[in-house]
Amino acid sequence: MSSLKRPKVWIAFLAIVLFFLAYSPALDGPFVFDDQRQITDNPVVSHGVGLGETSFWTNINERPLTAFTLFLNHRISGADPFWFRITNMLLHILNAFMVFLIVKELFLLDGKKEKVDLAFGIGLLFLLHPLLSENFLYISQRGSTLSSFFYLGALFFYLRSKSTSIMRLLLSVLLFALAFYSKQTAFSLIMVVALLELFVLPDSSNSRRAFVVTILTLGSLVLLYKYGGFTGKTFADVSGIDYLLLQISFMWKYLLLSIVPFPLILDYDLSTDLNLLWLSSGIVLLIGGLLWFIKTNSLVLRSGLVIYFFGNLVVLTIIPLPDVFVEHRMYIPFVGIALVLSHLFGNLKHVKYLWGVFLIFLLVFAFVRAQSWESKISLFEQNSKYVALNDRVWTNLGEAYLEVSNTAKALEATNKALTIDSSNYVALNNLGLIYLLEDNPEKAMEPLGQSLKYSMSNYRAWNNLGVAQMRLKKPRMALKSFMNSIKLNPRQFDAYYNIGLLAEQNRKPKEAIKAYLKCIKLQPSQWKAHHNLVLLMLAGGKAEEAKNFLLEHPFRRNYEYWNDLGAAHTNLSEPTYAADCFKKSLELEPSNGIALQNIERIITNSE
Repeated sequence: MSSLKRPKVWIAFLAIVLFFLAYSPALDGPFVFDDQRQITDNPVVSHGVGLGETSFWTNINERPLTAFTLFLNHRISGADPFWFRITNMLLHILNAFMVFLIVKELFLLDGKKEKVDLAFGIGLLFLLHPLLSENFLYISQRGSTLSSFFYLGALFFYLRSKSTSIMRLLLSVLLFALAFYSKQTAFSLIMVVALLELFVLPDSSNSRRAFVVTILTLGSLVLLYKYGGFTGKTFADVSGIDYLLLQISFMWKYLLLSIVPFPLILDYDLSTDLNLLWLSSGIVLLIGGLLWFIKTNSLVLRSGLVIYFFGNLVVLTIIPLPDVFVEHRMYIPFVGIALVLSHLFGNLKHVKYLWGVFLIFLLVFAFVRAQSWESKISLFEQNSKYVALNDRVWTNLGEAYLEVSNTAKALEATNKALTIDSSNYVALNNLGLIYLLEDNPEKAMEPLGQSLKYSMSNYRAWNNLGVAQMRLKKPRMALKSFMNSIKLNPRQFDAYYNIGLLAEQNRKPKEAIKAYLKCIKLQPSQWKAHHNLVLLMLAGGKAEEAKNFLLEHPFRRNYEYWNDLGAAHTNLSEPTYAADCFKKSLELEPSNGIALQNIERIITNSE
């Protein structure tokens, strides 16, 4: 099969339509977890801050290529999760096509042209499988989908370089660099290619092997020297050896989820997974995979085993990296699983029909998966059903309820988290925040103090403690807490905002303006700081300055913005412009009484 035949084009088109339909319930879901930090609270993404600086593009830890694509998303469609997910899904479709090309090339290299139709089925499997859905539903995993596109492209052109010029090999190196620039987990490609070259692919000359291995070795040394290899915090309750053993057991679990993808959850529980059964099965999986690799002559099977096991290389360490047991880690290794499945079932009679039934089966689970992503609450409620003893899951559920101001439910979930682990400093901070929302700063002081007892580096707790102290009329203590928050996180714009409020409370408008400007510099999308700053300008008789500031920092979808701009025009005796602003405010918020009163006042004065 030299190219896609017309019937396959229609099947691919139908699969893409079904793909979007299956995941449609999740498209309008909110930002979750790191989405807030990487997108809405990230001035690089929201306002392009630093994109013109060399230091940004040379700092690989910032994943500059990924950040740039997120910036483009934000520039085109604003902070709308829908379009971010659509972009991720389009990247996933491209990745599925790359998987098709890679598998097709492997069959051709293996001399099995009669099986290249299976490559099309494997591409569809990659497209539709819900185990991979976290990579595009969880918007922050843009790095995973983007890096995988370059990763798979590098692997494809490397395979193509077996039969064509060295230029394809050099193109493969360039794509690997782009993959690594998107996300450092692309590092595993070095080991995958080395093993394929040395032990899997046919007809490699000694000179080619020497060239490839030399390039890979030098690349590895440069990356390890430049970026220091793997780093990460150690889990308090997981030793390095236990962590490694957990990874072995999880490799088996993910293999099972690739066959029956249920239940799929956002946050898996580590504490229940280090047992003899899972550990034994994981070790059997490793030994069995090695023996199978040695025994088989199938290039496709060998490639699948290499990609699966060494695609996981990035996390197979004794350094306990946080948040490593998550589904998006399976994106590249799943290509290996698909290759193994094609080897196992490729010779079955009527395999096309069986494959079609399996894909329909997966679509059902994909739709179920998408429904849990409709909101943060549904996402974490579903998670809590299957991981009821994980305090972090209940903490996340409590935060989800806090975002919709359901303090009763938030309190219930947070207390469950603290029942499981009373030293959970995040939950303790959230408990203090709940009491602040209930206007009980005195009661908030205790859990916030406990949160800092367990983690003095919790800058959010310092900020919330400052809020409690400010409400209790303890300005010096509040200022000290806010400064501690900023010291721990210099980009903590909320602390600067609260310093502005504290300065206003103490009737120090100049200090308040300075704090609000700092907040806005760190987070240009923080409307409350803009609003308070403009009110101070207007109160200080600086209406022209307030007007110019608002025009330079537009929030055109915010009705309060138009109210403030209308007030500035009013103070400058510009009733026509003021009326236009108040009318726009009413269009955005018809129940806006302030705008209506100002319009009536302007009409009365004009008469």
